[in-house]
Amino acid sequence: VRVDGRRVHLTSKEMGLLALFLHRPNWLHPYARLWETLWGYESESWEYVLAVTVSALRRKLGKDWGARIMAHTGKGYEFVSPP
Repeated sequence: VRVDGRRVHLTSKEMGLLALFLHRPNWLHPYARLWETLWGYESESWEYVLAVTVSALRRKLGKDWGARIMAHTGKGYEFVSPP
């Protein structure tokens, strides 16, 4: 993936999240749906794993693009597309 002209390495889960966000921008992606779609198994710590993965994706996308991943407490994440 290239972000503002620089190459960025994403893990498969980070790439999966980004693909889901770009496929449906400005859409609320519920936490559980993201987990089921990308991981597909049960885990006691799934919420933590998802939050860490989103945090890593934000960091790798940089200040401007990473800030577009909005958390809706208790609901899910949304990728806000550029105007």
